Amino acid sequence: MSWRLRGIKTPCKSQLPAVSASKALKNLLLLCMLKKLIILLVAFSFITNAQNNFTYKTDFKTILAKTKDANDKLCYDKLLSRFNKNDSTLTNAEVLALLIGFTAKPEYKPYEDMLVENDIYNLNAEGKYYDARIKANEFMQTHPLSVKVIFERAFSYYKGRFEAVQNFC
Repeated sequence: MSWRLRGIKTPCKSQLPAVSASKALKNLLLLCMLKKLIILLVAFSFITNAQNNFTYKTDFKTILAKTKDANDKLCYDKLLSRFNKNDSTLTNAEVLALLIGFTAKPEYKPYEDMLVENDIYNLNAEGKYYDARIKANEFMQTHPLSVKVIFERAFSYYKGRFEAVQNFC
């Protein structure tokens, strides 16, 4: 006996050939593996298509112009305000625009900045956490995106906290 589903003739259970339990288990495992493989391939294709690669030669000037435009969503001042508020919705592209926008500021002097960053690092290395914190806070007023100083300031607060507790006891 058979029944029809949307015009497809399907055999009843009684007409299907008998399959051993081990063969059925192997087929089920194979189907599960195929499903996982398909899911991985689809996910990988989304990931690779979603990446927008930054090319310095072609993108830097375009992004820099957008950071200077007050009406653009990549405006440096707008992004900096969000960054200072610890906005967790900043995308990688927006952070990149923020860094590029800072290069147009008069405070951007990378070789001089490195010297100050190293001074703060050395103060922490010497155990002068309070001095490092003061210098880092001053530097962060004009250089809010300095990753090295952000880390060094956090370190000085962390170590300085224990120093204060030891002095109190």
